[in-house]
Amino acid sequence: MRSHIVDSPFHCAVCGKYFSRKDHFKNHVMWHTGETPHRCDFCSKAFTRKEHLMNHIRQHTGESPHHCNYCAKSFTRKDHMVYHERQHTGETPFTCQFCPKAFTRKDHLVNHVRRHTGES
Repeated sequence: MRSHIVDSPFHCAVCGKYFSRKDHFKNHVMWHTGETPHRCDFCSKAFTRKEHLMNHIRQHTGESPHHCNYCAKSFTRKDHMVYHERQHTGETPFTCQFCPKAFTRKDHLVNHVRRHTGES
């Protein structure tokens, strides 16, 4: 059986997580250090990842390149479009292990499971 650690040469000394890709590791380390090298020219808000800055800039420019396949709505972020389209399709890919409930988004499932487990 192969170990994820063997396949993951980049190790975070702060929290112990392993990463197989150097770029993911570097982004993770920046999260720990608070380094935010990507700055918005409109409002000076800073981000650790360039793609997060690009998504943010769309709020200033009004650009919405991701269009729903079922209605006229468009979105600045692809993940928001995917969540929205699930409302049209009824797709609920995230199912609770404790009850029959299912959710369109993983974070909604995580919050729901906390009710079962008592975690805050």
